[in-house]
This record gives sequence, C-alpha cells and structure tokens, in this order.
Amino acid sequence: MQRQRGTAGTEVLRMLGVALSTAVLLALAGCGAEGTDPQNCTVSAEERARMLGILQLSAMDSGTPNPSVLLALNLAGDSSKARQELLERIKETAAKQAKDMSSGQVALYTLALRSSCCDPRDVAAHGQSVDLLSILQEKTDQELTHLEQNGTPKSSLFSVGLDAQALCVTGAGDYESAATILAKQLQRSQDKLSVDEQAMMALALVCAYNRTEHKDVQDLLNRTLTMVSNGFLDKQAEGNGIIGNIYSTGLAMQLLLAAGKFYAPRPWDCTQPVAAITAQHLQQPMAVAQALPALVGRTYLDSASLDCSPEAPTTAGMQLDTVLTKGTTPEQVGSNITVNYTITNEVRGKHFSYSTEVEVPAGSVLLVVLEEAQKSNKTIFSFKTESTFWGPMVVSIHGLAASENDRTFWQFFNGSVPLQEGVGTYKPQDGEHIRAVFRIHGSCPIFPVGSNITVNYTITNEVRGKHFSYSTKVEVPAGSVLLVVLEEAQKSNKTIFSFKTESKPWGPVVVSIHGLDESVADKTFWQFFSGDDVLPEGVGTYKPQDGEHIRAVFSIY
Repeated sequence: MQRQRGTAGTEVLRMLGVALSTAVLLALAGCGAEGTDPQNCTVSAEERARMLGILQLSAMDSGTPNPSVLLALNLAGDSSKARQELLERIKETAAKQAKDMSSGQVALYTLALRSSCCDPRDVAAHGQSVDLLSILQEKTDQELTHLEQNGTPKSSLFSVGLDAQALCVTGAGDYESAATILAKQLQRSQDKLSVDEQAMMALALVCAYNRTEHKDVQDLLNRTLTMVSNGFLDKQAEGNGIIGNIYSTGLAMQLLLAAGKFYAPRPWDCTQPVAAITAQHLQQPMAVAQALPALVGRTYLDSASLDCSPEAPTTAGMQLDTVLTKGTTPEQVGSNITVNYTITNEVRGKHFSYSTEVEVPAGSVLLVVLEEAQKSNKTIFSFKTESTFWGPMVVSIHGLAASENDRTFWQFFNGSVPLQEGVGTYKPQDGEHIRAVFRIHGSCPIFPVGSNITVNYTITNEVRGKHFSYSTKVEVPAGSVLLVVLEEAQKSNKTIFSFKTESKPWGPVVVSIHGLDESVADKTFWQFFSGDDVLPEGVGTYKPQDGEHIRAVFSIY
C-alpha cells in the first residue's frame, strides 16, 4: 500500500508551527533499563578528555566540516573555541550545499545545528539562507517512495533512520509514517541488517513512540524495539561487550540507553561496552564521534534538549600531540611484510579475478598495499579514491566504478572476513590475503569459483611423552572442510603431520596425530581450535576461512 503524502513543504510548515515543551523534548531520549545506573555507562574523565581532544583537532581541519563531530562535541558538553569555529563552518556549508546533499547528510546537519541551539528552519551565512527541514522532508519522501517501490531506499536504511530521527527530534514533517515503514523493514529484515542500520532505524522508532498518539503505531513500534534491543543485548553477551563491531557498539549503546523500557526488566551491563570501546583507544575522528555520545550517557535524541548557555571554553585536558600518540606502538623499523591482494568482480560487465603479492613496510595501512599493487601493474590494479569523513574510500578498481544508482560498491575482506576499518587505517599483517570484491548492497559476497584459501595449521602436545609443536601453511580449495586441510598437511610432510581417524555417527573423529594416539585410560584426546576458540564442529563439517589458524592440541578431559 502506498503511503499517503501531502505536499512536503506544506506539511513541514504545518508541523513547524507547533511549539515543543521542555517536558516533551526531554521525553524523547527515553531512559535506561530498570536497575541500570547511567553513571556506570560513562567513560572516565581522562578518556573523555582524550576523545574530545581528537574531535577538537578534527574540528580545526580545513577540509569539509563534519556535522558528526559537531554533534558529538555538543552532546559531550564541549564549549571550546574549536567547536564554535566548526559551528560557523557547518552553517556556511549548509547554506551553500544543502540542496545537493544526500538525505542522511541533511539529517546530520539538522541534528548538529539543533544540538547547537540553532534553528534548522533558517540557517543563514554570508547572505545566504536555507530551510534545512523543508529540504530534509523532500529528500526523506524521495527515500521512502523509492523504498516502497523498489524494496530499497535511494541511499541506505542508515540514512533513512537519521532522516526520521531529525524530523522527529525537531517535531517536523511526517516522521510517524517514516517510523512505521522503518519498523516494518526491521521486522522483515533484521537478520540482514547491520548493527549500525538497526541502531539508527530503532532510535527513530523510540522518538516516534514517545510522540505518537496512535495505539496501533505504538504497538508496532513497541514490538519492534523489544526485538531489536533484546537482539543487541544478545550480541553484547556473545561479543564480550562488543555489539556488531567496535565501530557500531557506540551506536548500539545509544539505542540501549534510549530504549530501556522495551527490554526491561532484563538488565543491561553497560560497563561491558564502555570497557570494550575504551580498550580500543579509538583514534579516527569519525569513529570517536560515533562512540563518544553514548560514552557520556547521551543519544542523538538529546539534540533538542541541550543547555546552550554560554560557558567558559573547555579544553581536552591533555596536549594534542600526547592525545594522538598515546596508545600507539612503534613499528619494526626497516622490516617488510608480504600481503596477497586479489580483486574480484562477478557482478557487472566482464567478470574478472586478479591476484598479486605485494611487499610493503611493516605497519603500512592498506592504502599503501593498493598503491604498490598499482605500481606493479597499473593496467590491472589501478584504483581511485574519494575523501570521506572516515578517510579515503575506494570507489573504483580496474576501471570498474561503484555506483549509487545500481547500489554497487567495493568491499574489502581479510580472506572472507569483512574489514572493520577503511583503507586509510587498516594495517594488514604479514601473509594476510586481502580481497577487494565488487558487490551489490544487500547481496552476499561472491568469491571466484575454484579459488584457493590458505590455512595455518599447528599440532601441539605438552601432555604426554616427548612434547612438540609443529606448524605449516596449507593451501586448499575455498569451501573445503578441515579434513582436507589435514590431508594436505599430511601430503606435504607425512613424518610430522600424519593422522588417523575413526568413523562415528556424526562423522570422522581424529584419534591420532604425529603417532600420538588418544587414550580412554588416561583421558586424552585431540581437540581442535580456531586460534583460541574451540571449534563447534568436527573435521568433516567445519570449513576454515582464508588465513585462519587451526590448532590441534593434545588435551586431557
């Protein structure tokens, strides 16, 4: 069913005439779960100062001003000169470029300005002015129309979540219909959506829930928020404090801070994600900007209720050079590493898969690997990047460019595991296999048929007889089960990696490696690990990933 829409401008003007009371604004942020102490959800004063220092330094950068940084500074209570200068640049950029921005960008500018106690309906700078909310409503309508007609928005569900939040926080536009559509998307596709997407979409639902007077809408939003927030708590338990990845954890924390009544009386140990993020010692400004609001106990929904009374300028409390170097470790001077690099396209035009081996200094970021590959063969490994708030983003490889229209992009993997950092910050390790795969948003990554993976294999005995530990590197076809790895290792060196199996109803069981047999009498057996984690499957079903380290350890039960 198509959503009924009036003229966007008329709707915005109608809604903007409604004055919001302080009580309503404060209600938008929600509250923590019963028994959760907000003080325990906040980062230490030292870490807050360090993170503020990074954001202040970023605010003084002469490049395109980042509204996420301004929003984070405001939510963290910063009133430095750097923040004020960034605010003026944000106003100038909004006045000049808002009509050409994506909906998500307009939403971020709206939230950043609202958190600065500026009216997004009238943003003026250098003789130019713009009504951000009218533009945002128009762009949000376009996103939702595209979503209803094609199953996907023009940009991303993350952006649409921001759109609905900004409209709702400012009390403008048809945010209720947007929230209803987002709730249905979450109900249908939760397992396919990233934590970032779910968090941004669900925050919009919290805001709409606190505003709507329609019981059927409240019921839908209640069910959806209960599902998402409990899902985040499950992920936190599985990830030892991490929800999704280290970069999405702060956004997920915002949702858990705002949606406490939807998972209560289930407790939330908010100290876990705080500790996890603190331990990571984030350095990249955009990563800090996404994490800091939750670490000071606030969410994007607090944007309209901040106290903007004048205060004396604050400082980060630490020297910026110390801020930026603390937690870093010197690389091995003069040493090099080897990285395997593969580019693959099985999506558009002529399919291809090319590989090369690149040598770079230890500690190099992935961008250096791409540059070295391009130097070695510009015809095959040429690439282009664009500057983003997250750093350089690869938009074209081998002449094949990403496209918003057909929702294609280049994604990077370590073996078959997606990278959690960009090419400007991720540092590959020696022997790592980096894959750049051309993909369609929402699809599964495609790796070339017949491609091989490399598995590190170690056998260890520190229990009985002569102790030993031997390692080898084995290449097997992608998708092979662990038994194939053991067979290839045995072929390469039968003296060391010989093994025996016994057939069981659940598949083959390894009973001997390197001539060392398990024994019921002394309760010994061979146990398999991926790194330090016990394998959940047997050698006949478990499929190692590229670059994985499989360890067979002689153990006592």
